[in-house]
Amino acid sequence: MADVAVGKDKCGEQRLVSLPLSRIRVIMKSSPEVSSINQEALVLTAKATELFVQYLATYSYRHGSGKEKKALTYSDLANTAEESETFQFLAVHRSYEACPPKLHTERSALRHMNLFPSDGRINSICASSAE
Repeated sequence: MADVAVGKDKCGEQRLVSLPLSRIRVIMKSSPEVSSINQEALVLTAKATELFVQYLATYSYRHGSGKEKKALTYSDLANTAEESETFQFLAVHRSYEACPPKLHTERSALRHMNLFPSDGRINSICASSAE
């Protein structure tokens, strides 16, 4: 599996994926059903995520207004989620009248998604989706 390389890390070693595996492991372990994660499953999940994001961005760019401006915007991604049957599961239940605020840190991004409230407790994704 280590024969295929996409990039290099800080030490100059070749890497299969660009996303940080430690963060993906944390996300995967946040599920109560997951007790341990095989290294190959972790790498494959990271690679699948990268390919999905690449496909979403390419599709949104080709079908959005960004093609004329040579730019991809949040609106292009949101419109793709709303209008494409393939990406319907990404559609946000509440609509934004404007782009969401600029998110400078991971913590502010989690707060924006109501996963990390200001008091520091992590909310369960499952609990919020059950309501």
